[in-house]
Amino acid sequence: MKRFFESLSIGNKLASGFGVVLVLTVIVALTGYYGLEQVNQQAAHMKYLSKVRTTLLQLNLSRQQYINSHNEADAAVFGNKLDHYKQLFSQYQKVLGANSGYGTGRAHLKQYEDAFNQLQSKIRQASAITQKSFESVETIAHDFPQLMQTLEQNNDSKSLLLAAKAEHIFALLNTTLQLEAARNKPLTMSDAEDKARQLDGILDEISRSNTDSATIVSELKTTLQTYMQLIHEYGLRMTEAVQEQHDFAAIAAKMNAHFDKISEIQKVEQRHVTDRTLLMLLIVSLAAISVGIFFSWFIRYLTIVPLSGVMKMATNLANGQLAHIHHIERKDELGQLHNLFAKLSNDMQEVIGEIVAGVSQLSSAVNQLSNSIAQSAAKMSAQHQETDQVATAINEMAATVHEVANNAESTAHTALVTDGQVSKGSEMVTGAVSLISGLADDLNQTTIVMNELKKDSDNVGNILSVIKEVADQTNLLALNAAIEAARAGEAGRGFAVVADEVRNLASRTQQSAEEIETLITRLQERADGSLSMMVQSRDKSADNADKAQVVLEVFKQISESMAQLQDMSQQIATAAEEQSQVSEDINQRVISVRDLADETAGASQEAEQAIQGLSELSTHMKQLTERFKII
Repeated sequence: MKRFFESLSIGNKLASGFGVVLVLTVIVALTGYYGLEQVNQQAAHMKYLSKVRTTLLQLNLSRQQYINSHNEADAAVFGNKLDHYKQLFSQYQKVLGANSGYGTGRAHLKQYEDAFNQLQSKIRQASAITQKSFESVETIAHDFPQLMQTLEQNNDSKSLLLAAKAEHIFALLNTTLQLEAARNKPLTMSDAEDKARQLDGILDEISRSNTDSATIVSELKTTLQTYMQLIHEYGLRMTEAVQEQHDFAAIAAKMNAHFDKISEIQKVEQRHVTDRTLLMLLIVSLAAISVGIFFSWFIRYLTIVPLSGVMKMATNLANGQLAHIHHIERKDELGQLHNLFAKLSNDMQEVIGEIVAGVSQLSSAVNQLSNSIAQSAAKMSAQHQETDQVATAINEMAATVHEVANNAESTAHTALVTDGQVSKGSEMVTGAVSLISGLADDLNQTTIVMNELKKDSDNVGNILSVIKEVADQTNLLALNAAIEAARAGEAGRGFAVVADEVRNLASRTQQSAEEIETLITRLQERADGSLSMMVQSRDKSADNADKAQVVLEVFKQISESMAQLQDMSQQIATAAEEQSQVSEDINQRVISVRDLADETAGASQEAEQAIQGLSELSTHMKQLTERFKII
């Protein structure tokens, strides 16, 4: 086995080792997969049981909802959930197996369904009885008003009071029974029977005291007896329904207990499967680790030992010990590497001897070339200094020209900015002239309007004069009318009253006209003042417009001067820029000459460094060859 592995290449050795590790990994993975499948199967069982128990809980909630409401809609909901539970339970044997209590669960399900059917039958019977009792209540509610009407017609107040009392007792009895029936529990019949006997006695007393009501009383008693029989029957059915509820709850408890037991069994089985899976994984993993450690050591033995021999040969070569090495017959990469090192050592013995002879010749040639390059470097250094002085002078001249160009450009820029500000000032003055002209026009229009206002005020004064004359005439007419009324005596008294009113009206009209005249006079005076001020403002606006026009002309002259200054500054800047470009061109040419000199000096230095490197290299090669010892 050892010889077989030694004949394999290193790649095949590593491949065989990794192959064994891969096979062991696959075995561990398959073992884990098998255990995981077992755990998943148990998890599926637990999930199914959880789903069954959840469905059973929902089924019990629907059952309780139907018991509380006695509603057929809730019964239908319960039936749907029961069908869903039966469908889910049909997978019981398939999921959990035949030996997992399937027969017991199926028997419980059958009992559960039968108990619900019996409970539903009792509740439906009780509901039918309740419907019949409603009919009896309607009949009694119809007969009591007829009875009271008959008693009222007979003027039997005592019997009428008894009938009202009986109606009240029946209403109280019916309300109490309906409230108890609404709780869906057995009725308390003792109090109901007492009230029924009390009603029967009152009706007998009414029948004895009033014979005309005997027929109605007889019908009431018959209906009341039927009503009480229905109530008794309803109580019996509800008692049976309550018993069915208890039986139903007991069966539901058995089903819950059954699934609790099955769930506990599945949990124990799940723990067993998990423990078994972990044990299998532990055993297989330990076996895989043991085999992996063995193959790791074996492959290391097959590679490290021969590699140590090769490392020893490499160390001898590194130390300069060139011994003659024999070939070996090993076929892997390490054997090939051993043979290559042997060939390398033998070849280097021949090469080192030839290098030692050539190093001496190279050393003498390098010394001669180094002296020639040192002389060239001294001449290049002198040329470099002269070129630097010329470049410095040209740079100073270019800087001066550039400064002149910058100053001219700054002057042109300042002139341009000033021109822009003058233009803005001119525009603002132009706007002010336009505004002042518009203001003057508005003042002219206002003056015209004020003249019209003065004319209208004068016209109003004339109209007021007419109104005053009319008022005076009206006053005179009123006096004449009063005189005529006085002459007429009693016949003219009414006319005298009218004349007094007309005279008073004329007096008030005259007084109002005087007040309006006073206001118009004030208005005319103020209009004259406003007109004078408007005329003065118009004259001042015209004067300001003329002055603003003069300022505008001054701004135009400044703008033209700034434009000329800007053109002159631009010409100076252009000339300075051209001179700067010429200086820069000369500077660049001098710099190019200096760069060429620098490059030549650099090349000389590089050549000198190369010669120095060759000298050092020849010395180093001589030292290296002295390190090798041919054994």
